[in-house]
Amino acid sequence: MHLELESMVPVVREFLELQEALLNQLFSEYPAAADPDKLISKAIPPQGCIRLRGGDWLFNRHGTGVRFVSKNDGTEVDVEEFITGVKVLTPWRLKWFMESRSMGSHTERSVKTVLDDLVANGYLKLRKSKYSSSDRQYELLGE
Repeated sequence: MHLELESMVPVVREFLELQEALLNQLFSEYPAAADPDKLISKAIPPQGCIRLRGGDWLFNRHGTGVRFVSKNDGTEVDVEEFITGVKVLTPWRLKWFMESRSMGSHTERSVKTVLDDLVANGYLKLRKSKYSSSDRQYELLGE
């Protein structure tokens, strides 16, 4: 399945809005996790469940963040710790979100290519990773 630039803008927005809503709910249930001087992984249990928009979301901590999975429809949102308060995504995390939403199977490279096109067209900007020089991160512009 080919990724079209125009169709990716709403997908990126949906992912980022859901990511932000999940984090806000997590922070409301675990206030210590919202402290920018602490790692999220040290402030929440290894796994748990939060309620958002009438549905339950299971979460699991991992090395540098939290993976959320909707019990209702299997939608997956994987969040890294450093994104608190910033609308940032990576090709890998967007790829998994899209696949969990039955938006086709894509390679990380094909998602990266369309995200780079969104940078060239002024929707996103590229930003440096806090953890790795090879990990590309994209931030939504105009928000």
